[in-house]
Amino acid sequence: MGGDEHPASSFIGGVNPLTIGVAHVPSSSSFPVPTVAVHDGRPATTSLEVAAFFGKRHNDVLRDIRNISDNCPEKFTARNFALSNYLDETGRSLPMYIIYRDGFMLLVMGYTGKKALAIKLAYIEAFNAMEEELARRSRPALPKSRSTRRESLPTIPGSIPRQSLDERPFIEFADEIERAHAQMQDIQKRLLSKAYRLTLTLCHDIEARTKVPVSKRSGKFTLEKFLLDHMTYGLDEALTYPSDTLPDYRNPGLYLLGVLRQFNGK
Repeated sequence: MGGDEHPASSFIGGVNPLTIGVAHVPSSSSFPVPTVAVHDGRPATTSLEVAAFFGKRHNDVLRDIRNISDNCPEKFTARNFALSNYLDETGRSLPMYIIYRDGFMLLVMGYTGKKALAIKLAYIEAFNAMEEELARRSRPALPKSRSTRRESLPTIPGSIPRQSLDERPFIEFADEIERAHAQMQDIQKRLLSKAYRLTLTLCHDIEARTKVPVSKRSGKFTLEKFLLDHMTYGLDEALTYPSDTLPDYRNPGLYLLGVLRQFNGK
C-alpha cells in the first residue's frame, strides 16, 4: 500500500509535524541518527520514523500500534499515541501516529535484528536530549520574590503587631528545595536511561548467545518487558525509600546484576 516505504522526511505537507526543535544524537553507526522533536510540549517521534529506522513497512508499524491500543488501557494509549496524517509523494493523505516516549518503548520491545539494539539505544538518547532541552528552557531564573498560597496558611491567633522580618532566609530555603527537586528529577532521568541501556544490552546478549528470543512478543510476557518494568518501578521506589540506607533488595541495579550473574553462571 502507499505510504509503506516513505522515508522519515515525508511528513505532512513535506514538513515535520512535530512543532519545535529536534534532538540529534551523534552516532558512529552507518544508519542515520533518530530525530526526536516536540509535539504538544512533549518529546515525540512518528510511526514513519520508526518504520524507516527499523527497516519495517509503515503499515506493519501501524498494525503494531493498533494491537497495543487494543490491549492497553485507553488512558495509556491516549497519552502515548496520537493519530495524525501525512501527505505522500503523490499528494494523498495517509494515516500515521505521533508516538511519545512510553509508547515508543512499548512499541519497539519486540523489534529485533542486527541493528535493533543500537537503534533503540540511539532513540533513548534522543528522547533524553530533548527532555533535557525542554527542562532547560522551562526552568525559570530564581525569582526575586516568592508568592505563598494564602488559602493553605495557618491562622495566627490573637492580634500581632506588624513587623518587617527579613524574608531572605525563607526565600533562599524555598529556592533550595526547588533546586533539589530539579536535581532529583535530573538524577532519576539519568539513572532510568542507564537502566534501559543496560537492560536492552543484557537482553540482546542473552538472545544472541542462547538463540532464545527474549524480546519478541510471546503472548503478553517477555524477559525484556519484565526487566524494563522492574527497572522503572524499582528505581522510583529506591529513590523515595524512607531510610538513610538502601537495602540490597530495594536496589534495582543489584537485581539486574543478579540476572547477569545468573546468565554468566556465577
